[in-house]
Amino acid sequence: MEPFPRRCVVDASVLIDLNNGDVLHFFCRMPFEIIIPDLIVAEELQSIEVQQLFNWGVRVQGLSPSQVIEVYTLAQFHRSVSVKDLFAFVLARDLGATLLTGDGALRRFAEREGVSVHGTL
Repeated sequence: MEPFPRRCVVDASVLIDLNNGDVLHFFCRMPFEIIIPDLIVAEELQSIEVQQLFNWGVRVQGLSPSQVIEVYTLAQFHRSVSVKDLFAFVLARDLGATLLTGDGALRRFAEREGVSVHGTL
């Protein structure tokens, strides 16, 4: 059995689904570090009160310039995965974190690349 993840990088689909289900506040209280790529916060979370995420301890993290270059290189070869999702993938991989996503293409890509990945549930 896989150990309980202590650090998770979350993509927009998970946050939006949890928010729509009115359970995001419960998720943010779980005993692990929740990290969101800065690009996702900037472009995808209009329906979520981002300040509240910060108050609940969610961390936003940017990618280094070399990581951003890698994202755009990966995007050229893996067109089924969006650039925003690749930001989450690269961040999770490089942090050794579990990637949480509701996106099937991202999940399959992460599994092929050996990154720990789970859906919302």
